[in-house]
Amino acid sequence: MSKTNKEEWYPAMYKGEPINYEITKTGKIRSNWYRDKRILKGRLNQWGYPTYVLRINNKSYNRFAHTVMAHTFLTLPEGRTYDN
Repeated sequence: MSKTNKEEWYPAMYKGEPINYEITKTGKIRSNWYRDKRILKGRLNQWGYPTYVLRINNKSYNRFAHTVMAHTFLTLPEGRTYDN
């Protein structure tokens, strides 16, 4: 009997705004730009951190997986903004 480990996908956020991606709690990111919701490959930077090229407001940005995870799953302390 084989078990399928189906991951749960959450709508991704960046700087408090929803973006057109979904993320798992393990850091996988998939794009909603395509009908088949492709999982992004990403790459490791020179220090070994996974990075992804994300399109936000029609501009491409390199973003760390852990940064997108933090913006999605954590809340800011009172009195803090994403700029500080």
